[in-house]
Amino acid sequence: MNIQKENDKYLVSLVANCGATQDEINDLNFDDETSFFESNRLADWFISQINFGWKVWQAAKAQAIPDGFVVVPKEPTKEMIHIGESTHYGYDNIDSKHCYIAMIEAAQDPAND
Repeated sequence: MNIQKENDKYLVSLVANCGATQDEINDLNFDDETSFFESNRLADWFISQINFGWKVWQAAKAQAIPDGFVVVPKEPTKEMIHIGESTHYGYDNIDSKHCYIAMIEAAQDPAND
């Protein structure tokens, strides 16, 4: 997990969903050693809420999808089936691993969203 990208997403979410202002977000500093946000100007209770939310955000992300795994539909899409079939078209032996990888990549293609 890229911590800076996650920080950025979390802070954008605070502005979009939690009523934090951009000025308040701009006043925050992230301490890499403690993994907490800090501020010299904002109220302690506000910083505590931001840090609690950050820890919840991280916990949810950690359980969402482990590294090396992807979310795919329960039933393959038409595109996945097409790609899977085309990986072994004309061959007597089916390369299951190649077919599987191609189908997973087809499921992740943003054009299929």
